[in-house]
Amino acid sequence: MFKLLRLAVYGLVGYAAYQFVMDVVNAEEQQAPSRGKGSRGGGGGGRQQITGARRGGGAGKAEATHDSDGGSVRHRVGRGVV
Repeated sequence: MFKLLRLAVYGLVGYAAYQFVMDVVNAEEQQAPSRGKGSRGGGGGGRQQITGARRGGGAGKAEATHDSDGGSVRHRVGRGVV
């Protein structure tokens, strides 16, 4: 009976240690500085930076700007709009 409880405690401690290590590794990956876009000499590992336009959100939002003299201009605003 006590061997089973000891095994369960070891399993819980091992799982907690595993989660801690994985959190530390993931935090280091997120804080690492970017080494350039794609494979352009920076050693980026072949990964490309995903921008808003590549995710499909680059279309922007259509808005109309109204001037004080009554005129208006339609244009797109938002992320990924060039």
